[in-house]
Amino acid sequence: MKETSLLPFLILLLPLLGTLINGLFLPVLLNGFDKIKAPLAGTIATTVVTSSFLLSLLSFFMLRDHSELISNSFHWISIQNFTLDFELRIDRLNSILLLVITGIGSLIHLYSIGYMAHDKGVARYFAYLNLFVFFMILLVLGASLPIMFFGWEGVGLCSYLLIGFWYQDHEKNLAGEKAFIINRIGDLGLLIGMFLIFAQTGTLNFNEINIAILTQSQDQHLITIACLLLLAGAVGKSAQIPLHTWLPDAMVGPTPVSALIHAATMVTAGVYMIVRLHPLFLFSPVAMNIIAWGGALTAIMAATVAIAQNDIKKVLAYSTISQLGFMFLACGVAAFDAAIFHLVTHAFFKALLFLGAGSVIHALSGEQDMTKMGNLKRYIPHTFALMLIGSFALSGLPLFAGFFSKDKILFEVINQTSSSRFLFFVAILTAFLTAIYTARLIVMTFYGKEKITLENKNKPHESPWIMLIPLYLLAIGATFGGFFEHTLELWLHPRVTASDFLTKNITEVTLMFVSSLVAIGGLMSGVILFKNKSVRLPYFLQNILLQKYYFDEVYSAIFLTPYRFLSEKICHLSEIHFFEENNQRIVSFFNQSGDFFRKIQNGDIKFYMLIYVLGSAAIIITFLLFII
Repeated sequence: MKETSLLPFLILLLPLLGTLINGLFLPVLLNGFDKIKAPLAGTIATTVVTSSFLLSLLSFFMLRDHSELISNSFHWISIQNFTLDFELRIDRLNSILLLVITGIGSLIHLYSIGYMAHDKGVARYFAYLNLFVFFMILLVLGASLPIMFFGWEGVGLCSYLLIGFWYQDHEKNLAGEKAFIINRIGDLGLLIGMFLIFAQTGTLNFNEINIAILTQSQDQHLITIACLLLLAGAVGKSAQIPLHTWLPDAMVGPTPVSALIHAATMVTAGVYMIVRLHPLFLFSPVAMNIIAWGGALTAIMAATVAIAQNDIKKVLAYSTISQLGFMFLACGVAAFDAAIFHLVTHAFFKALLFLGAGSVIHALSGEQDMTKMGNLKRYIPHTFALMLIGSFALSGLPLFAGFFSKDKILFEVINQTSSSRFLFFVAILTAFLTAIYTARLIVMTFYGKEKITLENKNKPHESPWIMLIPLYLLAIGATFGGFFEHTLELWLHPRVTASDFLTKNITEVTLMFVSSLVAIGGLMSGVILFKNKSVRLPYFLQNILLQKYYFDEVYSAIFLTPYRFLSEKICHLSEIHFFEENNQRIVSFFNQSGDFFRKIQNGDIKFYMLIYVLGSAAIIITFLLFII
């Protein structure tokens, strides 16, 4: 049963209110951004997002009695026979996403009060952060593709603003521009795909699209093309091969921004869209295969690159790309529940790891290079313990959240036809590599020889409690979140009974044992390899991984270098053959134009009245000619 409610609009508008207060009202009231301190701006921003979380929790409980909560406010688009309402909808799928976005988002806002305490642009930062949450909520609440697309573009804008937040640094500006441009490539595909879907189904409403796919005859080739175009948008937003190169560079922004992008917002949008339109994608086996293989290849590629990175945030960035590959793999084998389950558990442990990395960076006054760390568990024991929990969850150690969600994906992959055996092998190998690079991060950061020169730096110090409290809350989710697997599946599929879960397939039990060995073996291998440094990768392989398989270099050679060459040539030729040869003519033209207009503006009232009468007459004559 559907229920009309104001809750979707209230959940959406609260973060926007925070943006208006921090970005407009307070700067006007206090005469500038520099006068606004972190406690004030952060409290306002955290309060509005937390309020959205509480309302999201209320809507979650209301869905036990209603199938959907709908806010239908006004007609948004009306073209001939086509009408589209600005409709927001909360159902069982996006209610889970809402809790992740607002719940983890509120913890990241709280953490930011401590992390950004000494930044002069803190009010602008929190205004952008609230705006990011607003657009992500709009993305998941939109009942149609155009509304989703509006939020989709909004999170792209906010990522540009936040990645390049410290705009005085040219490197950070370039990273923001790179994220913005690469996402536009994928978004163009998404936009064209929307037009094709409308041409085929006659609607852009999610429910109506899915019903049309299930009940009407469709052109499979056209649907496949539309799915691949939508997939291009998902690949760009969720940083999958080949549009993944923006995400590691995005690490130059503030660390809480990295946590928000990777855990609760932007990069999960592609997975959500595929799950939301899963009947459409299921109609195209070609698209499903591409999703599965693309996800698997992205997962293993990013896992191998993560092993060689020395920047603590870039290790986690490639880890996110790899884990998103797992989610795409799950979608590609039609395990949509498994993809959402891993999205939720990943949000907990990846936010924990990113904010933990921020605590490390805070302790070392901005240092991010793990080769310059070591033995930090002595100085920041709380951060060490919490990051250890996040690492166990990421590695898939038994009883931690990541173990259950990865195991579910592996089980769904191996349950497919024989053609998926290679995909299963890739997934298992990726899980093993994940445990290795996670162990490497912990060993290089918290163990080994102390590399910080204390006389040249402030002594490493533990983060304040306003930063540690969100870490402890996230650690609870990273530890116990996996135990809600069956609850989540029952929530998404109410007709399935709890008794259906009591009978364990022998394959699943065996797989749980195998994945446990993989996680434990990977962690132990990582500790042995990197604690004693007994094994080094061959130079050529190390160089390939450090250069991230040369994706950026190839793109630069194919696209950027020819573009710059042509631009410079065109500008040079224009300057020589046009401006230099016609310089006097151009100057003369503007001088003569100026003389003409000076004669018109002569200050003679009678002349002005004549021009007014002649102009009015010309307008009246033109109007009469059109009527006749």
